[in-house]
Amino acid sequence: MAYKIMALLISFATLCIRIYEEMSRRAKNRAKEEELQKKKKRKRKKAVQKKEKDSA
Repeated sequence: MAYKIMALLISFATLCIRIYEEMSRRAKNRAKEEELQKKKKRKRKKAVQKKEKDSA
């Protein structure tokens, strides 16, 4: 009986660890994606400003 309880606890712990790892991986990916979006916006702003200077 004790072995079954220990096995359940271990499987639950591994499940929790997998969920935590997946959440942290998704958070990293989301942060990278947001950083890329910010860089794209900066580039767009610079391009627009450059065009305005050229046309002025």
